[in-house]
Amino acid sequence: MDLYGGEKNRQWTQVNFKKKNRFQNPLRQNYKHTKTLSELTGIPHEVIHSVVVFVGEAEFKTERPANMIQGKNLTRHIRAYQQHLIQDEQVPEIAEVIGQWAIVNTRENRRRHVEALREKRSKV
Repeated sequence: MDLYGGEKNRQWTQVNFKKKNRFQNPLRQNYKHTKTLSELTGIPHEVIHSVVVFVGEAEFKTERPANMIQGKNLTRHIRAYQQHLIQDEQVPEIAEVIGQWAIVNTRENRRRHVEALREKRSKV
């Protein structure tokens, strides 16, 4: 399978046995995910590392962005980061916040939930 697309393109193209499929740029999708994670957890967005992983035999025919990796390289990529963003004891609380968010993941409920978390955090 061949992949075509750049870091700033809205859509990318996958070519598999001469059949073309267009899909949303996963880097752009992941940006929204990391922004939401930042809002939910209070971790500054600029320190969250965005990574998109492709599995299988996908081959980039255009220049591959730095944060796009093959699944077989994921462990090595993660281990390259040495700075700890959160403490071990914070993990259960953050996981709980993310789990609660997943339950209420409708557009309106998500907006209200994030607002409530901001209020709660501002009181601490």
